[in-house]
Order: sequence, then structure tokens, then C-alpha cells
Amino acid sequence: MRQKIKLFEEGGLDFYALVESCQGWQAHAKWANTYKLRKGLKNQIIQAVWNKL
Repeated sequence: MRQKIKLFEEGGLDFYALVESCQGWQAHAKWANTYKLRKGLKNQIIQAVWNKL
């Protein structure tokens, strides 16, 4: 996911592709004990989108 966030920041990935990828990853990751990891990545995505505006 961090690579996809970086790609989004560099313009290599559009917003909708990032959201779809994030949703798929979170659906898979929620089966493990990853609450803090998912929360941190969500904040990174929000920050990346905010910086693009």
C-alpha cells in the first residue's frame, strides 16, 4: 500500500485506483490484528489526497 500511496503522490496512479486498491487491501488485512497499521495507512492516504488538492 505504501508504494501505491507514493505512486499516487507522484501522479502515476489516479484517485479511484488508489481507493479501489485500498479497499481491497483493507478487506484482506482486517482478518489479522492490523488495526493500527490500517489506521496509519488511512491517515497517509488522507494526507496524500489533501496535499494533491
